[in-house]
Amino acid sequence: MIVCTKKDLVQTEDLYQKYFNWYPALGYEVYFISNKKDDKKTWQQFEQLFQNKISVFTGQTGSGKSSTLNTLLQAEIIKTQEISKALGRGKHTTTSALYELLHGMIADTPCFSTFDLRDYEKSGLARTYHFFNQYASECKFRTCLHLHEPHCKIKALVQENIIPHFL
Repeated sequence: MIVCTKKDLVQTEDLYQKYFNWYPALGYEVYFISNKKDDKKTWQQFEQLFQNKISVFTGQTGSGKSSTLNTLLQAEIIKTQEISKALGRGKHTTTSALYELLHGMIADTPCFSTFDLRDYEKSGLARTYHFFNQYASECKFRTCLHLHEPHCKIKALVQENIIPHFL
């Protein structure tokens, strides 16, 4: 599930339409919410996802995980901070915590300040995404990286706009 928590900061829905609408087509549930809870119907649907479940929030520093959990818990239980003006990103505040919510449990995890793929092998990434893995067996070459190989099913799906191309 992908949750974008700062809908109130987006000036236009174009960003949402351009990028986030792809994810449901690729098999992900996507929620575009504001922690100001300005869309009660979306929040009611979102809250029900946690009923009777064990859930974990993870994401980049300053992405709104703790604020979202405070909103779900209807209390300012978890410490939050403003985005660092000097760094242009969030400040680490969460160490780890587990909270009861709707007859389930939800964890607010320590975050990461950057996301880096440099240590991943290309061959591993070529099959990491479930929609790649689903179709990769239809590529002509078993070792296809979906870059320049002929008869690549993934490249064909990108050309057909079934898999998004973000450049």
